[in-house]
Amino acid sequence: MDNIYLKVTFDFIHVMATIIWFGSMFSFFALVKPAMENLLDSVQQDELMMKLTSKLKIVVYISFALLFITGIPMKIANDNYVSIINFSNNWQITSFIKHVFVAILGLLTLYNFELYPRLFKKVSLENNTVKKDKLRKLKALSGRVSMVISVIVILLSAIMKYIK
Repeated sequence: MDNIYLKVTFDFIHVMATIIWFGSMFSFFALVKPAMENLLDSVQQDELMMKLTSKLKIVVYISFALLFITGIPMKIANDNYVSIINFSNNWQITSFIKHVFVAILGLLTLYNFELYPRLFKKVSLENNTVKKDKLRKLKALSGRVSMVISVIVILLSAIMKYIK
């Protein structure tokens, strides 16, 4: 990929998708969730969380698809790229580590957007408050872990720009 306009376009889309995905996650956990906890009872929080999740997952899935679509040609076009799994240089090693974290983040995303709502709905039908509280705590932990991993991914991406 020698076309500078194509490289810039892919990079721009990749960065924007990253900002949208991680930015929405950060905004939710830093701004929306604390406000929800201060203003709403647990039933209202659950309702709002489910509505937000259903809307947010569309944005996240589109962002993830754009990251995948733009990331592959960007990686292949990089002068440091050797092959998919190769540890012959620091860039390749860092890239591998970054993508392991991206995969973990992807799994956490699937849990948060697909598995958690189904489990919570099932537990809600059982009217089991103990199980509901455990699920809420697990969801909160998943969110915090996702935030930390997001920061790690962004840090590794920045490192990759400057290592050979």
